[in-house]
Amino acid sequence: MAETRLLQQQGVQYSSPAAWNATSAAGASLQQLAHWLSTGPPELAGLSGRKGSIAVSKDADFVVWTPGALADTSRSQMHSIHKLTPYPDTSLRGCVRATYVRGQLVFDEQRSPAFPRSHSCGKVLYRQDFAPDLQPRGMPK
Repeated sequence: MAETRLLQQQGVQYSSPAAWNATSAAGASLQQLAHWLSTGPPELAGLSGRKGSIAVSKDADFVVWTPGALADTSRSQMHSIHKLTPYPDTSLRGCVRATYVRGQLVFDEQRSPAFPRSHSCGKVLYRQDFAPDLQPRGMPK
């Protein structure tokens, strides 16, 4: 239970390494982790038509990572504006090498932290089956 709380508190930069350390220690496979981090969340959010796998007509969101490499968890290597982390100077296996959002490279460890942050690459996605009386104003029907 403590591991679950810890995983819920950590930031995006260390989510894959933290999850990999906890799940592999519990005997889970890399394939199970991929499902839990990639396929499962879009299914829960009702977005599996666009997210969760690499396929024609889906967004090409993915990370390139090395499961056995050690992630640098020192505060100086954090890419977040704030430097709060439950993992300062902790050994975590699994190092993110690059991140792609909709097929565009948005993080490359070779160019970070100088990688440009001048524009946002995210996009708000709404469920098509969202309750009509709860839809945000201006949401396309």
